[in-house]
Amino acid sequence: PDFKKNTKFCKHIVKVLLLLEPDVCKKVCQDIRTINFSSNFDLIKKSKTENFIIKSEELIKESKYYEAINFLEQAHKESNNLDYIKKIADISLKYKLNDQFIKYSVRFKEIRDYITNYPKFISSTFTSIMEYELYRKIDTILNLQNLLLSFPNNLVIETIKKMNVPAVENPILRYLLLHKFTSGIYLDDFFKDLPESSKLNLNGQIAELMLESVKEAILNMESEDNMDGYLDIARNCNFKNNGAIYSQIGVYKERLKDLYLEGLRANSGL
Repeated sequence: PDFKKNTKFCKHIVKVLLLLEPDVCKKVCQDIRTINFSSNFDLIKKSKTENFIIKSEELIKESKYYEAINFLEQAHKESNNLDYIKKIADISLKYKLNDQFIKYSVRFKEIRDYITNYPKFISSTFTSIMEYELYRKIDTILNLQNLLLSFPNNLVIETIKKMNVPAVENPILRYLLLHKFTSGIYLDDFFKDLPESSKLNLNGQIAELMLESVKEAILNMESEDNMDGYLDIARNCNFKNNGAIYSQIGVYKERLKDLYLEGLRANSGL
């Protein structure tokens, strides 16, 4: 029963009734008002949490740390117990999954004091994420940006100075990381590889590069994850040509969907 909506309707019971013989189902339905339904949601939540913990421990033994972290997050959602987030922090640092630590430290301030030297930690993290796939790079850079936004300005500047930002070949990713910190740094110093433009400021140049990158990604039939990453960049940077970027990606994603459906129909022999 859905007690939140003050009803006695339960889709699971209906599914069971549909499996019964018609005469049996009819008899049960006739007696429905005499049946007392009860649900102990606390016990259900506890059981689900325990299952998530068991699964995460199994995955850790198999060295599947990212999957284990996902189950620990589910355990936290069910129980609201911060210990599971602290366990995620422990796993992240033990197995050098710095991107995961940053992701969760953005959301949970309680684990931020696990790191005593953030400039050094973020610098090493930034070096390693350049080996990630594009969508994962974008996600981690956005988390880095959010974490830096929570720091005092002097710590932000110290951290950026320690990061080897110019080593990132893609100027769009450089801009994504830095564009919200113009009060403490001179952005143009990190983009000396871009040709000077008398018509466009730095944001305009990056916006044009962004649209070109999206068009190239479409020609290369890149994954939907990558396209979602481009959308995240556009939203975060608020380019003036975002309308064109959104339109290009939207049409492409519809095309991917159509191709997927065509493949399903072909495999089913329709």
